[in-house]
Amino acid sequence: MPFLAILAWGCCLSKTGRRNIMAPVTTPRSRGLSVDEYLKSFAERRNSSRTSVSREIVIQIDQQPMHTAILENISLGGAKFRMMYPTQLPKQFDIIGAGDNERPVPCEVVWQKHDRVGVKFLTA
Repeated sequence: MPFLAILAWGCCLSKTGRRNIMAPVTTPRSRGLSVDEYLKSFAERRNSSRTSVSREIVIQIDQQPMHTAILENISLGGAKFRMMYPTQLPKQFDIIGAGDNERPVPCEVVWQKHDRVGVKFLTA
């Protein structure tokens, strides 16, 4: 049966006007990446759930308090915070004030975009 129109995500109209649902006609993806791999790339990658918070933390570099930030969310594996004054951070540092006590928590930068930073916690 010939189709009159093919819409971007594979919903097609036949001569009778019936809609036929198909797989996506085109999928924006890089060469060598399957459709399933492309769709999975948008999935949640965290191993534990995160909790939204709004708490002031201190970024400690070489055992010296250096910057102040606002903790935005935290999980067992890491955290996201917003710097008061955007600055490039070293790959590893400690944060103080993320837990129930004032003990420094060692972490590593996973991503940094302007004043927002995502870190993973380093365990001994």
